[in-house]
Amino acid sequence: MKKIISHRYFIIVFLLVIADQKFSVLVLRSDLVAGLSDFAYYLSDMMLNFLVVLFALIAMIWSGKWQKINSRKFKGSYLFYSFLALLAFVAWNFVTFFLFPPTRNEISYQHAAPTFTGVTAFLMYFFIL
Repeated sequence: MKKIISHRYFIIVFLLVIADQKFSVLVLRSDLVAGLSDFAYYLSDMMLNFLVVLFALIAMIWSGKWQKINSRKFKGSYLFYSFLALLAFVAWNFVTFFLFPPTRNEISYQHAAPTFTGVTAFLMYFFIL
């Protein structure tokens, strides 16, 4: 099998992940964000993550290496496999929810859950299951 990705790309991805985490901490811990509601805070967190992914995608396409990295053609079956993976993830969450006792973090989330509203409630309930 031909080597598609060099070690240089793994180092760049590692540095991007570290930069994303540091940038998110700098922005989300600032005085500007301290006054935001829970909804606005989580929305800004999601938008920062989206912008980092978008920047990485644009940089990869502009570099011209996209064809070498993604050498396979897109198939419709990939969407089906992604959907199956999502179903397996949800099923695993339900199985672990009913088989294993709740952790301390999960219990603390459940105590705070009545105060969550909107997107915050959806995110917390989705990640608790």
